Amino acid sequence: MSENIPVTEPPSWLNKEFFEDLLQKGNERNISVEIKEVQNAVPVGDNYLSIIHRITLSISEEGGRTTERSLIVKDLPKGEMLQKFLKEGGIFKQEISMYQKVLPAFYRIAEGRLEAPSLTAKCYPLDNDELLVMEDLRPSGFRMADRRQGLDYDHCLVAVKALARLHGMSVATHEQDPDVFQDLKIEKIYTESGRDNVKFHLDRPFKKLKEVVEGMNGFERFVEKIQRIHDDLMDNMIMMMNPEKNVFRVMNHGDFWVNNMLFSYDEKDKVSDIKMLDFQMSKFVTPALDLHYFLVSSPSMEVRKNSVDHLLEEYHTELCDVLKRLDCAHKQITLQRLQEELKDNGFFAVNVMAALLAIVVADPEDAPDFSDMTEESIKSGEDNTMSKSYAGARYRELVQMLLLRFEEQGIL
Repeated sequence: MSENIPVTEPPSWLNKEFFEDLLQKGNERNISVEIKEVQNAVPVGDNYLSIIHRITLSISEEGGRTTERSLIVKDLPKGEMLQKFLKEGGIFKQEISMYQKVLPAFYRIAEGRLEAPSLTAKCYPLDNDELLVMEDLRPSGFRMADRRQGLDYDHCLVAVKALARLHGMSVATHEQDPDVFQDLKIEKIYTESGRDNVKFHLDRPFKKLKEVVEGMNGFERFVEKIQRIHDDLMDNMIMMMNPEKNVFRVMNHGDFWVNNMLFSYDEKDKVSDIKMLDFQMSKFVTPALDLHYFLVSSPSMEVRKNSVDHLLEEYHTELCDVLKRLDCAHKQITLQRLQEELKDNGFFAVNVMAALLAIVVADPEDAPDFSDMTEESIKSGEDNTMSKSYAGARYRELVQMLLLRFEEQGIL
């Protein structure tokens, strides 16, 4: 994570009484809390679906012992349109359910059968559907990688293996207790009733992508190919997010890119562990969603050129091993079937390239600020929030590489 992030003034409700009540609900009795420091937990351009504060507390116990603790507080972001999207989709409520209900069920099933099954920070119980309080993993040595440079092979390998464990635990949990997933199976965004609203938001990045590609000498043929993906996108997204019961499904993270993972390192500074963040967009669908999301958004240029196929093989090996350890060997899928899933859902990879990648690799000064964006400004053509991100040289270089790969794979 970036250091030297400016200190911010916390909202008035984020006070001594709030934290004393929070900790006492977690059975920490007879304590007194002092707020020592408040910071933005991430810099501009590194998070869009929430405001994240890092709070340093001094906690005094009844016997006189004083300890220091750092917590992360996630609140709704600024901006009318983002707040509307999050509230209508029940996205904060879903993330709270993930941390307090779904993920603990995974860990119970995996306990004693998988080494270090926990992939997430501790979440504190709270009666608020628009607020999340979690332990801060930074004091334990976890830190965020550089989104603009992307992850090298070692980081990618740790990430895809962790993703395989998450997916495998979800399959085993669904076998034993399918009711845990009831809320995740009800799609709230990609529905027939919400078609027009979602299409409105998907049209804009595809328009930007086509403008970028039109200006690339030698890549003009891709404009029509991208248009065909765009024309069928809503139908394909609705089918993807509402799969048939016989389709191989896992609990996808849903937003698995470099800024939603933290890494820790051994004494030689070699990456050794990972924790996942932000389960606001989790879906119980094909694993192609997470794999495309990660492989399009997060690897370094070198990994993209040389190691994507090997990472898929490593993911598949880990997934099969986890399913075997959790007595779900009968649920394993072949590598060939996984590759077919990725091709069948290749439109989603193009969608990630259009809607996310420019934001991921944008320089800080070019990162979009969505707080002032409204539906009216987009409809009127006055909103230029994303323009600088799409104009970036790094984005254009990656788009060229991905277009050629997608063409070779038969996605485009």
